[in-house]
Amino acid sequence: MPVHLLPRAASAQAANSAGSRCCHIRTRAGDCWNFPVTTMWNCQPIRCSCVLAWLCASIGGLASADETIAGVPVARPEGTLRPEFHGEYVGYLTSPAGCLARTGLQIVPLGEGRFQAVEFRGGLPGNRGELKPAIPSTGEIQAGLAVLSGDDRVYSSNGWQVTVTDAAGRPLGTLGRVRRASRFLGACPPQCGIVLFNGRETSELHNTRITADGLLQVGCETTRSYRDFLLHVEFRTPLMPAARGQARGNSGVYLQGRYEVQILDSFG
Repeated sequence: MPVHLLPRAASAQAANSAGSRCCHIRTRAGDCWNFPVTTMWNCQPIRCSCVLAWLCASIGGLASADETIAGVPVARPEGTLRPEFHGEYVGYLTSPAGCLARTGLQIVPLGEGRFQAVEFRGGLPGNRGELKPAIPSTGEIQAGLAVLSGDDRVYSSNGWQVTVTDAAGRPLGTLGRVRRASRFLGACPPQCGIVLFNGRETSELHNTRITADGLLQVGCETTRSYRDFLLHVEFRTPLMPAARGQARGNSGVYLQGRYEVQILDSFG
């Protein structure tokens, strides 16, 4: 089965700004995983078998010199974005019934110093959290705090925790900031594998372009073909708070040159 490492973004310019840091694929012959890899546009559908492919890639947005992608500004740590506010928070809030309820919150940057808060009942997404059926709260920076208000909540974030009150100003509790990461992040490739890209060597890929800081840009393809495999991808997308939906950091990995595993910034 061919693997096409052609992440796409909101436009050709956005696609050209993405990159990969390291790629690994392991094969198996006898006791080792074995598979070939090339990219074709006309090929057979995937079939399941005992073959493992490993790809450790960082598909990221590398801003152009003017720090835009497809005309949309790419956020930097400094400036009006105030990155210390956006992120994930979790804790317990007092419910209307007077009970403490585990609650997750995502604060999403919207650009120009504005933010949106999305609340989840039971915790954060992926950890039993369910979206609270309410209009997302929006707000901006006031007196050094990100203050966001919705239909029945007011959230005030100092970057470390969020103080939550109801519409009447009664305190409901605080949520602490958390930083989550996949347990597979940084995992080593399995034994008997093929290293597609280690920051220097590109013999397993063609149509490669490498940035000055060692990132593999989009548009490359594997030089050999694989049958069924387990694909491990570590990715990074550009932060584009002024964009919405598919126009945000948007990339992907193409399989057989036709089936895309999309990588999209859908946070919040």
